[in-house]
Amino acid sequence: MYILGEATSSGITLPQIPVVPRPTLPSSRVTNALALPYRNICRIVVRNYDNDQMSIGTGVLVSPYHVLTCGHVIYPPATPRTSGIEVFPGQNGPDEDVPRFRSNGWAISTFWRANDCRTAGEDYGVIRLAAPTRYGFMPLRPVDPAILTSIAVQLAGYPADREERSRHMYESQGQVNGAVDIQHCVNGVPKVIPRPISATARTIVHTLDTTKAQSGSPLWIDDGTSEKTLIGVHVGLGNQDGKLAVFLNPTVQTQIQHWMRSALPPINS
Repeated sequence: MYILGEATSSGITLPQIPVVPRPTLPSSRVTNALALPYRNICRIVVRNYDNDQMSIGTGVLVSPYHVLTCGHVIYPPATPRTSGIEVFPGQNGPDEDVPRFRSNGWAISTFWRANDCRTAGEDYGVIRLAAPTRYGFMPLRPVDPAILTSIAVQLAGYPADREERSRHMYESQGQVNGAVDIQHCVNGVPKVIPRPISATARTIVHTLDTTKAQSGSPLWIDDGTSEKTLIGVHVGLGNQDGKLAVFLNPTVQTQIQHWMRSALPPINS
Protein backbone atom coordinates (compact mmCIF):
# COMPACT_ATOMS: atom_id res chain seq x y z
CA MET A 1 0.00 0.00 0.00
CA TYR A 2 1.17 3.53 -0.64
CA ILE A 3 -0.35 6.96 -0.39
CA LEU A 4 1.05 10.10 -1.92
CA GLY A 5 0.83 13.45 -0.15
CA GLU A 6 1.64 17.02 -1.01
CA ALA A 7 2.58 20.19 0.83
CA THR A 8 2.32 23.94 0.40
CA SER A 9 4.70 26.70 1.45
CA SER A 10 4.22 29.58 3.88
CA GLY A 11 6.25 31.40 6.52
CA ILE A 12 8.57 34.30 7.17
CA THR A 13 12.17 35.15 6.38
CA LEU A 14 14.46 35.55 9.38
CA PRO A 15 17.79 37.41 9.56
CA GLN A 16 20.78 35.13 9.10
CA ILE A 17 23.38 34.57 11.80
CA PRO A 18 26.86 34.42 10.25
CA VAL A 19 28.17 30.93 9.55
CA VAL A 20 30.48 29.74 12.33
CA PRO A 21 33.07 27.45 10.69
CA ARG A 22 33.10 24.01 12.29
CA PRO A 23 35.29 21.13 11.15
CA THR A 24 33.61 18.10 9.65
CA LEU A 25 34.43 15.07 11.78
CA PRO A 26 35.07 11.88 9.77
CA SER A 27 32.36 9.26 10.04
CA SER A 28 32.96 6.86 12.94
CA ARG A 29 31.27 3.79 14.41
CA VAL A 30 28.53 4.35 16.96
CA THR A 31 29.66 2.37 20.01
CA ASN A 32 26.26 2.09 21.72
CA ALA A 33 23.31 2.20 19.33
CA LEU A 34 20.89 1.54 22.22
CA ALA A 35 21.66 4.97 23.71
CA LEU A 36 19.59 7.99 22.74
CA PRO A 37 19.13 9.21 20.10
CA TYR A 38 20.81 6.33 18.21
CA ARG A 39 18.18 3.72 19.08
CA ASN A 40 15.65 5.88 17.21
CA ILE A 41 17.68 5.60 13.99
CA CYS A 42 16.74 2.74 11.67
CA ARG A 43 18.29 0.64 8.95
CA ILE A 44 15.71 0.26 6.16
CA VAL A 45 15.61 -2.68 3.73
CA VAL A 46 13.39 -2.29 0.65
CA ARG A 47 12.42 -5.14 -1.69
CA ASN A 48 10.81 -4.90 -5.12
CA TYR A 49 8.56 -6.89 -7.45
CA ASP A 50 11.08 -7.17 -10.28
CA ASN A 51 14.07 -9.04 -8.83
CA ASP A 52 15.52 -10.44 -5.62
CA GLN A 53 17.81 -7.47 -5.00
CA MET A 54 17.38 -5.34 -1.88
CA SER A 55 17.97 -1.63 -1.41
CA ILE A 56 19.24 -0.25 1.89
CA GLY A 57 18.71 3.18 3.40
CA THR A 58 18.34 4.98 6.72
CA GLY A 59 15.45 6.56 8.61
CA VAL A 60 14.41 7.79 12.04
CA LEU A 61 11.45 6.93 14.26
CA VAL A 62 9.14 9.93 14.69
CA SER A 63 6.45 7.92 16.50
CA PRO A 64 6.21 4.31 17.74
CA TYR A 65 4.63 3.44 14.36
CA HIS A 66 6.29 5.82 11.90
CA VAL A 67 9.73 6.19 10.30
CA LEU A 68 10.79 9.35 8.47
CA THR A 69 13.12 8.82 5.50
CA CYS A 70 13.73 9.87 1.88
CA GLY A 71 11.29 9.30 -0.96
CA HIS A 72 14.06 7.63 -2.95
CA VAL A 73 14.64 5.17 -0.08
CA ILE A 74 10.98 4.11 -0.29
CA TYR A 75 11.05 4.06 -4.10
CA PRO A 76 14.67 3.39 -5.18
CA PRO A 77 15.15 4.87 -8.68
CA ALA A 78 16.74 1.65 -10.01
CA THR A 79 13.92 -0.58 -8.66
CA PRO A 80 10.91 1.66 -7.99
CA ARG A 81 8.24 -1.08 -7.82
CA THR A 82 8.48 -1.52 -4.06
CA SER A 83 6.87 -4.69 -2.70
CA GLY A 84 7.82 -4.52 0.97
CA ILE A 85 9.87 -2.63 3.53
CA GLU A 86 11.53 -3.88 6.72
CA VAL A 87 12.88 -1.61 9.46
CA PHE A 88 15.62 -2.41 12.02
CA PRO A 89 15.74 0.25 14.79
CA GLY A 90 19.08 0.79 16.49
CA GLN A 91 20.79 -1.90 14.43
CA ASN A 92 24.52 -2.22 15.06
CA GLY A 93 25.41 -5.77 14.02
CA PRO A 94 23.81 -8.91 12.53
CA ASP A 95 20.11 -8.85 11.60
CA GLU A 96 19.27 -11.53 14.17
CA ASP A 97 20.56 -9.32 17.00
CA VAL A 98 17.90 -6.64 16.57
CA PRO A 99 14.08 -6.69 16.25
CA ARG A 100 12.71 -6.52 12.70
CA PHE A 101 9.57 -4.48 11.98
CA ARG A 102 7.56 -4.94 8.80
CA SER A 103 5.69 -2.08 7.20
CA ASN A 104 2.09 -1.98 6.03
CA GLY A 105 2.02 1.42 4.35
CA TRP A 106 4.13 4.34 3.18
CA ALA A 107 3.80 7.84 1.73
CA ILE A 108 5.97 10.26 -0.22
CA SER A 109 5.57 13.82 -1.48
CA THR A 110 3.86 13.99 -4.86
CA PHE A 111 6.24 16.80 -5.85
CA TRP A 112 9.38 14.66 -5.73
CA ARG A 113 10.74 13.38 -9.06
CA ALA A 114 13.51 10.78 -9.14
CA ASN A 115 14.98 12.23 -12.36
CA ASP A 116 14.77 15.91 -11.38
CA CYS A 117 17.34 17.13 -8.85
CA ARG A 118 15.43 20.40 -8.51
CA THR A 119 12.87 18.50 -6.38
CA ALA A 120 15.44 17.45 -3.74
CA GLY A 121 13.54 19.46 -1.12
CA GLU A 122 10.53 17.19 -1.66
CA ASP A 123 12.50 13.94 -1.32
CA TYR A 124 10.94 12.78 1.93
CA GLY A 125 8.40 10.22 3.05
CA VAL A 126 6.99 8.22 5.96
CA ILE A 127 6.86 4.45 6.52
CA ARG A 128 4.14 3.00 8.75
CA LEU A 129 5.06 -0.06 10.81
CA ALA A 130 2.69 -2.97 11.31
CA ALA A 131 3.51 -3.09 15.04
CA PRO A 132 4.75 -0.40 17.43
CA THR A 133 8.38 -0.19 18.50
CA ARG A 134 9.45 0.33 22.08
CA TYR A 135 12.63 2.18 21.22
CA GLY A 136 11.22 5.66 21.70
CA PHE A 137 11.29 8.25 18.92
CA MET A 138 12.52 11.72 18.01
CA PRO A 139 9.43 13.95 18.03
CA LEU A 140 8.97 16.71 15.50
CA ARG A 141 9.62 20.05 17.17
CA PRO A 142 9.80 23.67 15.99
CA VAL A 143 13.14 24.53 14.37
CA ASP A 144 14.62 28.03 14.52
CA PRO A 145 16.31 28.51 11.12
CA ALA A 146 18.28 31.51 12.39
CA ILE A 147 20.57 29.36 14.57
CA LEU A 148 21.31 26.54 12.15
CA THR A 149 24.50 27.96 10.65
CA SER A 150 25.97 28.72 14.09
CA ILE A 151 25.55 25.38 15.84
CA ALA A 152 27.08 21.92 15.45
CA VAL A 153 24.95 19.45 13.50
CA GLN A 154 25.02 15.66 13.92
CA LEU A 155 23.97 12.81 11.65
CA ALA A 156 23.90 9.03 11.96
CA GLY A 157 23.08 6.25 9.51
CA TYR A 158 24.18 3.11 7.71
CA PRO A 159 26.93 3.74 5.11
CA ALA A 160 27.31 1.29 2.22
CA ASP A 161 31.09 1.61 1.89
CA ARG A 162 32.09 0.03 5.22
CA GLU A 163 30.65 -3.48 4.91
CA GLU A 164 28.24 -5.62 2.91
CA ARG A 165 24.59 -4.77 3.58
CA SER A 166 25.43 -1.84 5.89
CA ARG A 167 24.60 -3.43 9.23
CA HIS A 168 26.55 -1.07 11.51
CA MET A 169 25.70 2.50 12.43
CA TYR A 170 28.11 5.40 11.85
CA GLU A 171 27.89 9.03 12.91
CA SER A 172 29.37 12.34 11.82
CA GLN A 173 29.40 15.96 12.92
CA GLY A 174 29.63 19.12 10.84
CA GLN A 175 27.63 22.19 10.00
CA VAL A 176 24.82 23.61 7.90
CA ASN A 177 26.07 26.30 5.51
CA GLY A 178 22.71 27.64 4.38
CA ALA A 179 19.76 26.91 2.16
CA VAL A 180 19.55 26.48 -1.60
CA ASP A 181 16.91 27.08 -4.24
CA ILE A 182 17.89 24.62 -6.98
CA GLN A 183 17.29 26.19 -10.37
CA HIS A 184 19.16 23.79 -12.64
CA CYS A 185 21.22 20.60 -12.63
CA VAL A 186 24.45 19.57 -14.36
CA ASN A 187 24.52 15.87 -15.28
CA GLY A 188 21.85 15.24 -12.68
CA VAL A 189 23.71 17.10 -9.91
CA PRO A 190 22.27 20.38 -8.61
CA LYS A 191 24.24 23.59 -8.64
CA VAL A 192 24.57 24.39 -4.92
CA ILE A 193 25.15 27.99 -3.82
CA PRO A 194 24.20 28.42 -0.13
CA ARG A 195 22.02 31.38 0.87
CA PRO A 196 20.38 32.42 4.17
CA ILE A 197 17.91 29.94 5.66
CA SER A 198 14.30 31.07 6.02
CA ALA A 199 11.29 29.38 7.56
CA THR A 200 10.10 28.50 4.04
CA ALA A 201 13.38 26.97 2.82
CA ARG A 202 12.92 23.42 1.51
CA THR A 203 16.55 22.35 1.03
CA ILE A 204 19.57 22.97 3.25
CA VAL A 205 23.28 22.47 2.50
CA HIS A 206 25.49 20.60 4.97
CA THR A 207 29.07 19.32 5.28
CA LEU A 208 28.57 16.05 7.19
CA ASP A 209 30.48 12.92 6.16
CA THR A 210 28.03 10.65 4.31
CA THR A 211 27.95 8.03 1.58
CA LYS A 212 25.46 5.71 -0.16
CA ALA A 213 22.78 4.04 2.01
CA GLN A 214 22.82 7.02 4.37
CA SER A 215 20.01 8.66 2.43
CA GLY A 216 17.23 9.28 4.94
CA SER A 217 19.67 9.80 7.82
CA PRO A 218 18.40 12.34 10.35
CA LEU A 219 20.24 15.58 10.98
CA TRP A 220 19.80 16.96 14.48
CA ILE A 221 21.11 19.65 16.82
CA ASP A 222 21.53 19.99 20.56
CA ASP A 223 19.97 23.37 21.23
CA GLY A 224 20.29 23.22 25.01
CA THR A 225 16.98 21.49 25.70
CA SER A 226 16.58 18.04 27.20
CA GLU A 227 15.88 16.52 23.77
CA LYS A 228 17.63 16.58 20.42
CA THR A 229 15.92 18.60 17.70
CA LEU A 230 15.49 17.08 14.25
CA ILE A 231 16.28 19.63 11.54
CA GLY A 232 16.49 17.62 8.33
CA VAL A 233 16.69 14.41 6.34
CA HIS A 234 19.86 13.74 4.34
CA VAL A 235 19.16 13.45 0.60
CA GLY A 236 22.67 12.84 -0.69
CA LEU A 237 22.85 15.06 -3.77
CA GLY A 238 25.25 17.97 -3.95
CA ASN A 239 28.54 19.29 -5.29
CA GLN A 240 31.78 20.66 -3.88
CA ASP A 241 29.83 23.32 -1.95
CA GLY A 242 27.94 20.82 0.18
CA LYS A 243 25.45 17.98 0.41
CA LEU A 244 21.70 18.39 0.59
CA ALA A 245 19.00 17.65 3.15
CA VAL A 246 15.26 18.26 3.28
CA PHE A 247 14.70 21.02 5.84
CA LEU A 248 11.96 20.13 8.34
CA ASN A 249 10.27 23.50 8.13
CA PRO A 250 6.72 24.04 9.48
CA THR A 251 5.08 23.05 6.19
CA VAL A 252 7.05 19.81 5.89
CA GLN A 253 6.34 18.97 9.53
CA THR A 254 2.62 19.59 8.96
CA GLN A 255 2.64 17.22 5.98
CA ILE A 256 4.44 14.50 7.98
CA GLN A 257 1.98 14.87 10.86
CA HIS A 258 -0.94 14.65 8.42
CA TRP A 259 0.39 11.37 7.04
CA MET A 260 0.82 9.97 10.55
CA ARG A 261 -2.63 11.00 11.76
CA SER A 262 -4.84 10.72 8.69
CA ALA A 263 -3.26 8.94 5.72
CA LEU A 264 -1.18 6.41 7.67
CA PRO A 265 -2.76 5.96 11.12
CA PRO A 266 -1.57 2.89 13.06
CA ILE A 267 -3.13 -0.35 11.78
CA ASN A 268 -2.03 -3.64 13.32
CA SER A 269 -1.75 -6.47 10.83
